[in-house]
Amino acid sequence: MSGPPTVEGRAPELWGEVDGATFISRLSDGGTWDAPHAQLLGYRITSVSPGRIALDWEVPEVLLNPAGIAHGGFLVALLDDAAGLAAASRYPRFVPQLTIQLSTDFLGPVPPGATHRVEGTLVRGGRSTNVADAVLRRPDGEVLTRCTGIFQPNRGVIPREHWAEAGLA
Repeated sequence: MSGPPTVEGRAPELWGEVDGATFISRLSDGGTWDAPHAQLLGYRITSVSPGRIALDWEVPEVLLNPAGIAHGGFLVALLDDAAGLAAASRYPRFVPQLTIQLSTDFLGPVPPGATHRVEGTLVRGGRSTNVADAVLRRPDGEVLTRCTGIFQPNRGVIPREHWAEAGLA
């Protein structure tokens, strides 16, 4: 029986060589993050730097509610990813984040048929928790949805012997 999957096991040629922002950028390669839920959401990572991430997103038809706009639950998942990836990008190695708390404000409907911009920003990085924000904007820049989250480094996917290298010690 094998143990839990580790980050190093997914992309060992990258994990031990690059910082968190570069790891995210290379695994997405200008496209969608490689997690199955991210494939369903269908966003494209357009830029990553330590503590910041930008995504482009067009609402897939399968994510519409009966009113013909993006379902709020999928918006929460999208913003959770943006904020969590912004927090994960701050480390000297990629460190996935566990969402501890997420507060979301729905400010306007998110319709299909347009490319929306999603921006995640680290507000405060700490040793045991990180705070990050994310906003979803219409093409004209108006904020339609925003969130603030508290995230915890997922130490379970980084073996203890690599914690110092990952910036967790």
